[in-house]
Amino acid sequence: MRRTAIVLVTTVLGMALVVGLHAYSQRHAALPSASPAALPRKKNRAATHIAKAPRTRIVMGSDQPIGGGSTLGDLQVRIRATGAKITSVGFARLNLNGPESQQISSSVIPQLEQQTLAAQSANINGVSGATYTSQAYETSLQAALDKLRGG
Repeated sequence: MRRTAIVLVTTVLGMALVVGLHAYSQRHAALPSASPAALPRKKNRAATHIAKAPRTRIVMGSDQPIGGGSTLGDLQVRIRATGAKITSVGFARLNLNGPESQQISSSVIPQLEQQTLAAQSANINGVSGATYTSQAYETSLQAALDKLRGG
C-alpha cells in the first residue's frame, strides 16, 4: 500500500515536471534572441559574484562492535551530506557473524537508514528486537555527524 502511494506520487510529480518544462520551453522559444554584441554591458561588480553550491561530503562514523564486543559482528556508518542535510546513509563496514545476525540486520538496516534520513540526526528510535545493532548504528552515526559538523 505504501509503495503504491510512493509510486503514484512520484509519477504525478514527474508528469508535472515534464509539463512544466514543456510549457517553459514553448514560452521562451518565442522570444527574439539578441546577439551578445547587441546586449548592453553593465559594470556592476556585485553581479559578478557567483553563489557557491553547498558542498557534498562523505563522512565515516566510528567502527562499532554489535553487542558491546560480542561475536555478533561490527559496523561503521557512512553518510553523505550536502551542506547540513543528510542525503544518504549506508555502511563503510558491515560484518555480521552468524545467520541470526544476518537475518535480523537484513530487515533492520533499511529501517535504521529511513529513520536517519527522516530525523536528519542520530536521534532515532532504533528497531525493536535488534537492540544491539540499533545501538551500534546510532553510536557510529553520531560519530559521523560529529565529524561532519566539526569541519
